[in-house]
Amino acid sequence: MRMELNRKVIAARALLDWSQKDLEKESGISLGTISKFESGVSSSLQRGTERAIKDSFMRYGIEIVEGGVREVTTVTRTYKGDPITIYLQLLSEVHTELSKEENKALLIMYADDAKSPDLVDKKYLSLRSDGIQMRQLVCEGSTCIKGSLEEYRLIPKKYFTNVVTLIFGDFVATVAGDGKKILVIKDPLIAHRDKNTFEYLWEIGQKPTSSTAEVRYV
Repeated sequence: MRMELNRKVIAARALLDWSQKDLEKESGISLGTISKFESGVSSSLQRGTERAIKDSFMRYGIEIVEGGVREVTTVTRTYKGDPITIYLQLLSEVHTELSKEENKALLIMYADDAKSPDLVDKKYLSLRSDGIQMRQLVCEGSTCIKGSLEEYRLIPKKYFTNVVTLIFGDFVATVAGDGKKILVIKDPLIAHRDKNTFEYLWEIGQKPTSSTAEVRYV
């Protein structure tokens, strides 16, 4: 039996535990339009509206297909725009995703606290206050350490790159060189691979012994 699109939208929301309000926020489509379509008051959607709704689900690993809905193992999406704005958006996603996890760990590779603006520092504090545990790999010689020294390892320069990477749950997010684009991938195998890389570098890294940062998280 063919599932109508409005039933697929309802099913996709259920898989993500989204309300209609959540779908409105993620898709940019008005709550009224969503409600009327799901209830059958409106029998169809404009092509752009339908695409926006489908794309919003796809960003979170749910695909609407001919026979219904399905979970997608690998999901790719991109944040684009002002570097600070999109990084804060990414951290909000980190917050949301890790709130669902038992292991509330955020691993940050190739970080530099000296480049972290106040708004990002405040978001890091918010993550910590909600029980999210952060560990960071920074370049040897770095002295601007804003968190607990236990949360950092100094890694050799030959292993350090300027590509900031965040690993959380089944997600890996990579910040492009100019900071104006962030690529997010949801894939358990890729996340597992990058976690192993992080742990290897963590083991060979040295714990910093002091910090010159004027502002600390602790």
